[in-house]
Amino acid sequence: YVVAKGAPAAGQHGYSGYLDERILRHEVPGLAKTRVYISGSPAMVENFKPVLITLGVKRRQMVTDFFSGY
Repeated sequence: YVVAKGAPAAGQHGYSGYLDERILRHEVPGLAKTRVYISGSPAMVENFKPVLITLGVKRRQMVTDFFSGY
C-alpha cells in the first residue's frame, strides 16, 4: 500500500491501494539505478519482483526481507 498522512493538499495528488508499476514509474525517477528494499509477506515480496524487473531493476539491486506469519 501507499501510505499517506491525511488527504492531499489542494493541487497535489494522492494514491490509495496497492503500490504498482504506474506509481513507481511516476514517483521514483531513476528507479533502475537504485537499490530497492522489499519487505512484507513472502508472497508479496515474490510477486513484486517482476514489477521491479519490468521497470529495469536488476535482481542484484533488490534486498528482501520477509515477515513470517502472514
